[in-house]
Amino acid sequence: MNEYRQGRFWGGLDLREGLLAGLCALLIVVSKLVFRMHLKVPGHSMFFVMFFLLVARGLIDRRFAATVTALLAGLLAVALAAGKGGPLVIINFMLPGLLIDFAAIVCGDPTRNLALCGLVGGVAAFCRFPAVLMVDWLVGMEMDVALPHVLVKSLAGGAFGLAGALLVPSLVRRVRRAGLVPVRNHG
Repeated sequence: MNEYRQGRFWGGLDLREGLLAGLCALLIVVSKLVFRMHLKVPGHSMFFVMFFLLVARGLIDRRFAATVTALLAGLLAVALAAGKGGPLVIINFMLPGLLIDFAAIVCGDPTRNLALCGLVGGVAAFCRFPAVLMVDWLVGMEMDVALPHVLVKSLAGGAFGLAGALLVPSLVRRVRRAGLVPVRNHG
């Protein structure tokens, strides 16, 4: 039997976990670039952001898997100029990633329960509110105009985030059952 010592890379991830986090981050940024079309529906990109952040959280057995994936997506988005806020785009990705990981610490793996996953996805997508408000303020928008704009955008993003999150539990369950990732033993 060929045994080897599995090395740890950035953030304590092994090679498989690092590749999965990088793939999810890449798919987040690619989906934002591909669906940059003007649908006249605010927040539609949060569908894919929440989907891939929660997939990463469900398939990577590390405490801050969604945060690491969000950081990678933010850095890639800045490198490819895929956002309107410049380096503030990183915060737009990091806030939902941190909230997903916080929910996983408090409630357990959200991808094991459909309702919890939907709730976490919706709230995580809505929590971009401060970062979006900051971008609007920095570009010179008046607060009486910015607040309603950001509220509508955040509520719509929360709805799309909830919808994207509802697809995650069945996918994660199927990937685990297929043996593509190690199955975690959670009480």
